Amino acid sequence: MQISDEGIARIKEILIRLLKALILGLIPLGCAISYCAIKGGSLSRVYLPSSDLNDELFYYKQVEALVNGGIPKGYFGFNESRALSLSFAAWSPVLLLPWTLIGLVFGWGIMTPVITNILFICLGVGVFVFLADPDHKSMFVLGVLLVLNVPNTRYMLSGMSESLCVFMALVYMGAAFMYLKSKKKDCPVFLFVWSFIMTLMRPYFLLFMLFPAFLTAVRYKKKGALLSVFPVMGGLTGYALLKHFFGAAYFTPLFSADWITGFVKYGPFTGLKGLLSRFYYFFKNMVDHMTEGVRSGYFSGAVIDVYVIMLIIIALSFVMDIFKYRYWKKLNETGVEPSGRMKAEDALKLLKGKNKDTIEKVKARLFYEGFGIFSFIAMIAAVIMMYKIYEGSRHLVVFLMVGSCIIALMDTSGFKKASIVAVSLLFFFGIKGPGHAEYELKFKAPDDDARLAKMSQVFNDNLKVDYTEAPNYDNVVIWTVNDSFTDTETGKETITVTDWTRLYALPSGFGISCCQKDYIMENIKGDEITLKSKYIACPEEGDIESLLEEKGFEPIAHDKDFKLYKLR
Repeated sequence: MQISDEGIARIKEILIRLLKALILGLIPLGCAISYCAIKGGSLSRVYLPSSDLNDELFYYKQVEALVNGGIPKGYFGFNESRALSLSFAAWSPVLLLPWTLIGLVFGWGIMTPVITNILFICLGVGVFVFLADPDHKSMFVLGVLLVLNVPNTRYMLSGMSESLCVFMALVYMGAAFMYLKSKKKDCPVFLFVWSFIMTLMRPYFLLFMLFPAFLTAVRYKKKGALLSVFPVMGGLTGYALLKHFFGAAYFTPLFSADWITGFVKYGPFTGLKGLLSRFYYFFKNMVDHMTEGVRSGYFSGAVIDVYVIMLIIIALSFVMDIFKYRYWKKLNETGVEPSGRMKAEDALKLLKGKNKDTIEKVKARLFYEGFGIFSFIAMIAAVIMMYKIYEGSRHLVVFLMVGSCIIALMDTSGFKKASIVAVSLLFFFGIKGPGHAEYELKFKAPDDDARLAKMSQVFNDNLKVDYTEAPNYDNVVIWTVNDSFTDTETGKETITVTDWTRLYALPSGFGISCCQKDYIMENIKGDEITLKSKYIACPEEGDIESLLEEKGFEPIAHDKDFKLYKLR
């Protein structure tokens, strides 16, 4: 069978795009290896129990339970909260599905989340490049921004879910750019479906559903706008149901509703005053974080600094492209060169020649730049509603990648805009570095494996999974966040912290409830202990340990900064 010239050209185009995708797709792997080397280690020595990112423990043990036993047999929660159904913590269980599928196929171990995160980012970049098909200038810009995006690299080398979210965003952005370039009618359908899944992962990803909704409204007018309401409301409802049935309550609400209460209780004027006051104190707090980011590289402040710089660059490009679009449109419609700096016939030749699609290119940029501005501003508003800016800033990491994609596909003549973003990334995450202990990459010590194996043996000898009406609290270990004791002579209070990394050795299926000292002390005073969980892990020294020993309990597991007691 003879292939036509058109078919050969199409095959050649696909092969070139695949090659471009492979080249850029390998950059994250190179970044991971280089980052480890710069920090004095290697990729093989990355070790979750050495990390200070303690959310990794919950993610790891929940997926381990899903892979090995179908569902966790104990509850994951905070101050012994629990989900209405099954056993998950405060986050959507949809976040766990990619890891779970990998674990079911290839097995689940300490290094699996790290390897999976790296592979997902490599795949996400490759898919984005294949779908968006950037030119060589854009590829260069994207490659540089990938190398300098240290937060993305740091999260790859962790057991956090941010890399999975970045992967979802990269595929989404690739499909969006492909649609704007090709105008395929079925692409918004994919964008709706993909962003629906993203929304089930995290509620603020609802922002991504608004872009295909806008595209559909532009194409199909009122009918499209009406139809777009259903998937958007479906995504929001889906997440709300997941959170209601499968999410355990956090220590405090993840999003503050005080401003709504003000409107309901005290009326519109008092409510508006309260809302404006909240915005004022948030921005004051945000400026403090940004200042600290400049001064010391403090992680949350540095992320917001780069985020704001990206927003300003995208907004300026949007304004410039509005003028460009009006220029080309007027020239095309009237045949008169608006500025008077060029002969009309020369301008028309330019428009009808190699740049005959100039209007469409600028129009496409206006779409994704406008989406960037809207989503960046809306995400800052979402962070305002979070209970503390430090936690909220972590979620901006996904949008740093979204901003990188948008900036890479802008008009790159001169590289001015891209250079400003690149320098800001280099300054905050290269020269300054992540100024927070949690984000420092740590490596496996020579005795770490032996310590974890020893603790695993102790746990297996003393803790047995109770399958009766599981999940249940007999399969739950309380993880005491911290404790303290006061020196009787000096009156000085000393804070002690549980070495929670020992909990990685818990038998598969056990749940973990992260509890605060006040809650625990309230429930172990008096003759009767009212804690629901069967086991409690606390620091070696502290008021909780003293109280338990006073009541006659003896530790069934003991390691440095860690004691485990059986309560019943």
